[in-house]
Amino acid sequence: MIDTLSMAGAVIDAARNRGRLALAESKLALRDALGIISLMAAALLLLMLVGLALTLAFAALVWDMEHRVLYLCLLGIGYGVAAYASVVVAKKRVSNWHPLEETSGQLAEDCEALRNHFSKSSD
Repeated sequence: MIDTLSMAGAVIDAARNRGRLALAESKLALRDALGIISLMAAALLLLMLVGLALTLAFAALVWDMEHRVLYLCLLGIGYGVAAYASVVVAKKRVSNWHPLEETSGQLAEDCEALRNHFSKSSD
């Protein structure tokens, strides 16, 4: 009975420690994510302004040419290809992102230890 109570106390302490670890990692992940999002938003806004300026400059250069619509369409297709490539890279990065990796590893170890303990107790 005392062994079971001490084991229960250890499980509760371990759960509390894992909870603290998860909270700390969550705060770090949130801080990192917000920083990255802020930087990416600023970069996106500036890139959009550069793209607009370059598009207007390109339009001014080809305005008197016979195939100006074709050139502007090709520029639009180039923008589309670049946007698609950006989405593919972002999707790959999101799929490889593991924000609570340490916590999930610790919880898996805890579950394995409990499983081993209870399988030995039932034998």
